[in-house]
Amino acid sequence: MIRSGIAALAAIACISAASAADVPVRRAPMQHYVAPAYNWTGFYIGVNGGYAWGKATDTFVDWNHNGGMFGGTAGYNWQFGSIVLGIEGDVDWTNMSGSTLGGLVTTKSSWVGSARGRVGYAFDRFLPFVTGGAAFGDGKICIVQIFCDQKTHVGWTVGGGLEYALPMHNWTAKVEFRHSEFGTKDYTILGITGPGGFKSNTALAGINYRF
Repeated sequence: MIRSGIAALAAIACISAASAADVPVRRAPMQHYVAPAYNWTGFYIGVNGGYAWGKATDTFVDWNHNGGMFGGTAGYNWQFGSIVLGIEGDVDWTNMSGSTLGGLVTTKSSWVGSARGRVGYAFDRFLPFVTGGAAFGDGKICIVQIFCDQKTHVGWTVGGGLEYALPMHNWTAKVEFRHSEFGTKDYTILGITGPGGFKSNTALAGINYRF
């Protein structure tokens, strides 16, 4: 009888163990890491380059005034939700130039700059934006490349673009288009005074580093 009882207990133990093995094991749900949204707030500096094409004007005619450009940028962004507000300035060397009257009259700009506001809407690392503000630049008008006058112009600029935060830490890249009108100034050459000015369309690409 004792042997029978032991055998029964052993059988019950085996059945219990088999039943326990059949019970599914509950596992903790997988935890997926979600990267935080990119934040555009902060100060940045960078470089930019591109091409400008436009017109130089005097009292009676206008003519093409085109050239490349390269320079530096600095700015600051504040992000509120998806809205990004910013201020930005740039100064560029340029070789914009042109001529009229068979080369008798020539024009040249050696630098341009701007001080602007920016408004953008952030899609995480993508930032489309519009921008506008004051534009600055120098103009030089010459007759037969000898008799010249040079002025600094102040006008306005407006445009827009797209900036992208690169996977590399703190670097962003952008493309931008702007239209700028630099106003007119009175130039005096060979005792004759008349208004002169220039305007341009600019396509730029740049890269910035955020601090």
